[in-house]
Amino acid sequence: MNTLEKSFIDICNIEYIDNQTMVYILECNGMFKVGISKNIKTRLKQVQCGNPYKVILKKAYSMAYHQLAFNAEKRIHDRLKKDNLHIRLEWFKKFDISIADDIIKNTF
Repeated sequence: MNTLEKSFIDICNIEYIDNQTMVYILECNGMFKVGISKNIKTRLKQVQCGNPYKVILKKAYSMAYHQLAFNAEKRIHDRLKKDNLHIRLEWFKKFDISIADDIIKNTF
């Protein structure tokens, strides 16, 4: 398994990804949220709280350290803003996740 394959976490195995620095993509009501967290379960609950729409973890990328995750998140945000997909804060119009895959692949 190469580095990129190791970085793509099986989203069904949330127990495995807790306490690792992650770049995540959440989906809610046709929008995507891109962020970083060390505890995906807690972050998912925080975003879901008070939200009338179901929040779904679409993808999570395990990063070697926090600064790498921060840099990857910023690069994804910048690319999505450039493509006029920005809605507000860390929320974006639905996009092809392969954009994030390519950015993550080039972050290693």
